[in-house]
Order: sequence, then structure tokens, then C-alpha cells
Amino acid sequence: MSLPELFTALFFFLYSMIFLWVGWQCFSQAKKSKAMRTSDRMGLKAPVTTSQKQFSVLIPFRNEARNLTDLFFSLNELNFPLPQFEVIFINDHSEDDGFKILEKLQHKARFSMRLIQLEHPLEFGKKQALSHGVEQAKYPWIATLDADCTVSKNWLNSLAQALNDPSIEFISGPVFLKHNKGLLYQMQAAEFMTLQALTQASFTVHPLLSNGANMVYSKNVFAAVSGFSGNLNISSGDDMFLMQKILRHKRGALAYNRDWTGAVYTHAADHWPSYAAQQIRWMSKTSALQDPLLKIIALIIFCTNSAIVIWFITCLTYAIAKNPMFGATLKFTGLLVLLKFILDHLTLWLSYGTLKEKKTWSVSKINWTAQIMAFLIYPFWTLGLTIISIFYRPYWKGRKIVNK
Repeated sequence: MSLPELFTALFFFLYSMIFLWVGWQCFSQAKKSKAMRTSDRMGLKAPVTTSQKQFSVLIPFRNEARNLTDLFFSLNELNFPLPQFEVIFINDHSEDDGFKILEKLQHKARFSMRLIQLEHPLEFGKKQALSHGVEQAKYPWIATLDADCTVSKNWLNSLAQALNDPSIEFISGPVFLKHNKGLLYQMQAAEFMTLQALTQASFTVHPLLSNGANMVYSKNVFAAVSGFSGNLNISSGDDMFLMQKILRHKRGALAYNRDWTGAVYTHAADHWPSYAAQQIRWMSKTSALQDPLLKIIALIIFCTNSAIVIWFITCLTYAIAKNPMFGATLKFTGLLVLLKFILDHLTLWLSYGTLKEKKTWSVSKINWTAQIMAFLIYPFWTLGLTIISIFYRPYWKGRKIVNK
């Protein structure tokens, strides 16, 4: 075996170990959760009281006029005691009619609803909006949502139940993509759900990822770690930076809500440019994250995808040059692609094989033609965006992405 083949095999081995572990952790946790629900139904466990939990739900928004109505009506259907929660919408200098839409909807709200705005021109961004919302919140638990999401009726009940352990002060919850069609959607769905699986699995040993679209933390721990202080100047990462600060402050205070009835639902990007901008925005926070394990895993994933691109280009070069090594190189490249395809989808099946939600992506709903095409495109897409992100920062909702 040549040296390049040896290095490639090493990265694929590490990649395999990571995602087989992720899949098995998710599968094991799903079995435990199912067993616990069964014992609850059989009366083997005392019912859990969740009515004492009180939440201030914070929703920062900027230029989200097309999504706010759906979010509002999903909140209006929440199955949770109305005196036990409030919803605060924080307007981050929107340039559309989002604030006016909420003003018109406010009289229809069954729940306590407040609208506030960031007034000062130098006070902007999601972290500033959330910080302002925490200051205004009247309840001890802060739940955060993105404005382009919708929630299930049981969302707050599920969070409240997850908080029954008094040591927990931070919870990350599942976020699912709403079901759609097409190549772009299939590529996002596989990537998004794989990251969700990695998030869930990591909480069993060392939390690596979190998603601010479904997160809850106590006001006390937010104050104890000084909120978003130290990373306010970075466009993205409100969820990750806060989670890492709490992890350093009180390691045993973090948990993942594995109850899928507590999931929130979001849309996939509907255009390639918006998907690219979203990806670069997420990449922009990577250099500022302090967790070495997360950086190592990200490097292994990047190198594994890049290896497929490099070997494909090598095959193409050998074919054009009529190099006698073409046949052997083609077989090696084909084996890599097949191995990664099987491994990725085995991980997804282990993680979501029992997912029955009708309105979200699941393994049973894969369009295999689109999925295979997306799988082949994805390594080229990620490598290309990584290179572009070094030299270019796109605009996101009318603002240029910054990472320092």
C-alpha cells in the first residue's frame, strides 16, 4: 500500500470509529428511552410533575416576516399551563414587516407575549438580542427558539420533564428539518441529521455541539458565565460558545433532551447560494471554538471528505494521461466511496431508524436517486466552501459575517 493510500485508510478508519460510535450511542439511548416510556405506561414509575417549571421563551428575529406567522400559531397551540410561560420576541433591526406582523397577531395570543426591539444602532446581532431578552425575562428558565422554526404541542412539557434532575442547568434539544424534496434538500437533510446524531451522542460523554433553535438554560448559570461576553463580535455561535462556557463552569449541569416530542422543526435552505452562506456562517465560528476534541473530529471529517475529492481527481488525471495505475486507483476510489456511503447511512439508520414523525426527514423517506447524487456532490461542496471561506465572507440577513 502506498503512503497516500495508507494515510487515506487511517482517516477512514478514524471516521468509521467516530460514526459507528455515534450511531450505537443513539441506538442505545433510544432503546433506554423506549424502555422508560414503557415502564411509565405500565405504572412502574411515579408520574413526573412538570407544572412548577416556568419559562421565558426568547425568540430573536431579523427579516423573518415570512416565518413568524407559522411560529406564532405553533406557539399558540402549546399544551402547557399558560401562567407558567411567556414569549418574548426581540426585533434585531429588521428591515421587513416582521414586527408589524407580530403586532397584528398579538391580540390572538393565548399566551403572555411581549415585543421588544434593539434600539441602539451599535447594539445588534443574535447574542445582543438574547442578552437583552434575558434581562427582560421574568421566569427562571430561558428557552430559545429561532424565528424560522415551529414547535410541537408538547415542546415545553418535554423540556420541563427533562429538567426534573435538579443538577441540570442547560439542555440541548433535537431540531429536525421539515420534509421536502429535491437534491438540495437531500444533501442538507443527511448532513443536518448526522450533526444532530453527533450532538446527541456526545452528551453521553462530552458535549460537543448544540443548536440554539432548541435550547434551555437557567438565568443563574447564564449570569454565572457572563452570558455571551467574550464572543459578541462573532456573527455565529451563540449556542456553542454558551454551552462551552457552561461546560467549563459546571460540567455535570448539561444534558440532552432525547424526547422527540420535544423537537422543533425548521426549513432547509431553498437555494444553493443561501445554503452556501449558511455553511460559511457556521464555518466562521470554528477557529474561535476552544474544544480540542471538536476540532479533531472536524478535521477528521474534513480530511475524509477531501480524500474522496483528491482520489477522484487522481483517477481523472490518470484516465486522461492513460496511466497504467488508473485501474487500481479507480478500484481504490470506488471502495472508499462505497464504504463511506454505507457507513453514513448506517449511522443515520441507527440514529433515526425509529423516527416516526410525518413532517420531518427520516431514513424511510429517503429519495435514493437524489440521495446518491447528493452524497457524490457533498465532498466537493464542503471542500470548495472551506477554501472559499478563507477568502470570502458573505452577507447573512443584510450583514457581513465576521469571526473576530
